Amino acid sequence: SNENSNENSNEKFAITFNVTIEEIQTQKVAVVLWDFNYDENNGFCADVNFSKDEHIQTTISKEFAKGTHKIAVKVADEDGLEAIDFITLHLP
Repeated sequence: SNENSNENSNEKFAITFNVTIEEIQTQKVAVVLWDFNYDENNGFCADVNFSKDEHIQTTISKEFAKGTHKIAVKVADEDGLEAIDFITLHLP
């Protein structure tokens, strides 16, 4: 019987990400946005949004299934300046 052949196919991995903001005026950071399924063709689509009106969090945890995931994080300040960075995560 192959009942257990897919037993681990739904296995999830908890991954924690941390953004380091090396700007002198970190108090001007207005928003930190996370896109956990970034696709260059669709552009940046925020899944999680931390704004200064709430509480800016620079650390976040998320569960991922096996496979390759492209994650993007965008930080913007009160003046509208923004930076984006990408991570490609491979989970065997």
